[in-house]
This record gives sequence, structure tokens and C-alpha cells, in this order.
Amino acid sequence: MLVEMATGTGKTRTAAALIKRLFQANAITRVLFLVDRIPLAMQTEDAFTEHLPDYPCYVLRASRRFQDEKQITITTLQSMINIYGDYSSGYFDLVLSDECHRSIYSKGSGVLKHFDGVQIGLTATPCVAGEDLGDEEDKLFVRDTLRFFEVDKPSFSYKLKDASSKTNVSIRISFLPRTGFSAFWPGNGLLVC
Repeated sequence: MLVEMATGTGKTRTAAALIKRLFQANAITRVLFLVDRIPLAMQTEDAFTEHLPDYPCYVLRASRRFQDEKQITITTLQSMINIYGDYSSGYFDLVLSDECHRSIYSKGSGVLKHFDGVQIGLTATPCVAGEDLGDEEDKLFVRDTLRFFEVDKPSFSYKLKDASSKTNVSIRISFLPRTGFSAFWPGNGLLVC
């Protein structure tokens, strides 16, 4: 499953609601939530502690031990790359990957492929196959993200234009430096990574 939501529209909150429902339905017992930076891990831990008080979570870092008594493990993909082989493929029932468009390449994909639990990718990066992306590298990037999550288009999409039409959503637009996997998206004028 691939969830595409514009920055600031509640990907973490949406993930927390989904996790809660799956725990309540006894469909899962352990969750792995992957992020690409420690500050995002801390932010996610704060949000999950607030919204999921009945389901203990922690941030796994290189210097910390794995806490089997906790139901939700939050860590960076980089930290997990070094230890995922120590855990059975069935250890996590649900694997969520924030900024998933960055997680599916090189060693990161090994972590995601190792665990056979339900895989959900979260991204703010628009990834609709067939859009005019400009260069071939960006086209391959989008196609690979969709292919990895075995979809032709995101399973759920909440675009910036949808969010900006809601009165309770505050939109902040930042201009980011162009990187290898950044693209200018015609029609909305955003530069995204």
C-alpha cells in the first residue's frame, strides 16, 4: 500500500489511527515505523505517545538495545540496516516507511523486503506514473516507487490542493534545493524532494 499525502496534512496522525485500528482488531502485535532522520523518529515517538497511549513505543538507536516488550519500534532505516538480519521475517506484522520514496533503494530495500508483514509506504512526493517529469532519472524514480509497493498509482492520495481547500489545514510551502530526486511539478509550482 502506498499513501501519498502533502506535507503537513497528517501522515503520522493517519498512520497512528491505522495502527490503533489494527491493534484493536488483533490483526497486529508489533509495528516497525521507519524514518530517514532521528529528529523525525523523535517527532513520531511524541505523536504516537500522544495518540497511541495504550501501545508502548520507543526509538531504537544504534546505542540502545532492542526493546521486545514495546509494541511499536521507531527507527531510522540506516539503524535497521545493521540489525534487521537478527530478527525473523515475521517479527513485525506491520512495516510503515515514512518518506518511502527514499527507502526502496540499495540496502534500504533489503530491510523492507526482509520483513513479511504488511508494508505501507508514506510519502509527500507526488508519484503518479505518466506525468511529464522532465528527465528520465525522475521517471525511473517514480516508476520504481510504484512498482516496489505493487501499485499503478498511490492507494490513497491527499494532494496539496485538497488540503488547501480545507479550512482547518495550514499549508506552509518551502523551496528546497534541487537534488538528484527532486522535481518541479507542473501545475502546482512545487519543488519536492
